[in-house]
Amino acid sequence: MARADVTAAADPVPAVAGLVDDLSRQAGLVPGSARLVQLGLPGSYDAAAGVIRHIDVPGWDRPGLVDDLATRLGATVAADNDVNLAAIAERHHGVAGAVESFALMWFSGGLGLAIDLGGTLLRGARGGAGEIGYVPVGLGRGADRTDLTDLAGGPAVLALAAEHGIDAATPEAAVAAGTPPFLDALAERIAYGLAAVAAVLDPPLIVLAGDVGRAAATRSPTGSPPRCGPVPHWTPRSPPPVSPRTRCSSALRWPPSTRSANRSSLPSGTPRPPHRPPPRPDPTASPHPPDHPPEGVLNHALIEPKNTHK
Repeated sequence: MARADVTAAADPVPAVAGLVDDLSRQAGLVPGSARLVQLGLPGSYDAAAGVIRHIDVPGWDRPGLVDDLATRLGATVAADNDVNLAAIAERHHGVAGAVESFALMWFSGGLGLAIDLGGTLLRGARGGAGEIGYVPVGLGRGADRTDLTDLAGGPAVLALAAEHGIDAATPEAAVAAGTPPFLDALAERIAYGLAAVAAVLDPPLIVLAGDVGRAAATRSPTGSPPRCGPVPHWTPRSPPPVSPRTRCSSALRWPPSTRSANRSSLPSGTPRPPHRPPPRPDPTASPHPPDHPPEGVLNHALIEPKNTHK
């Protein structure tokens, strides 16, 4: 495992090529030996058009950029939204391994959503599924329009913290130092996003992730280790109790099981759909499908240019 932080350049191709070579050396590999480079992007990749969308970093929205990188590196270059990649990790190494489907909401400088349906990520027609930060909240146009990022994105968290007398350099620092009134106010904003996800997707599990999500999950009001407990049943009309003061789990489950959800929502006498466990891997399939990167190779050069907004 190797990591490096670099400054975004006007032309991403030489910058990424240099970074991959540096990471190869740190990992004890010969530069140029990487067979697969995975890009994690704060945006969406439209593979059909060869364009990275919803990204506000100079040069990264240039058509053909991913193909140019592949040519320069002499390797396969895959591009995906960084929150989608986090969901892949959560599926294989986190709390989502035992559920059929789940949603992962990312709270950091911006907002993101990954949707896992039976082990397959829903990316949308142009790779833009999950750009939940752009979902409008209320009416308005132009500068008067408010969206979910304006409610719970990084700048909004810092502004809310300042209103409660908390001076912090980053959103996660604000949460870590947060007072109960601030955390309750923030939790109410987060619940708006959760309610939207629940109403549209009705997943059996929602994972809260990102810098803000992790900071909220690891703190308690007294400074002692937080206590965890099951999240009660809730509906979009009755938002979940997601106060970071009282939850150390990174996941919300509702209702208690998929079967109980089916029983409670179907009229009496209606046949109950069977519970389906997560699908087993197909031994005849390619060993390296898109959502399962190969092991033992340098496959994740996480080039994550930061958007200047949303």
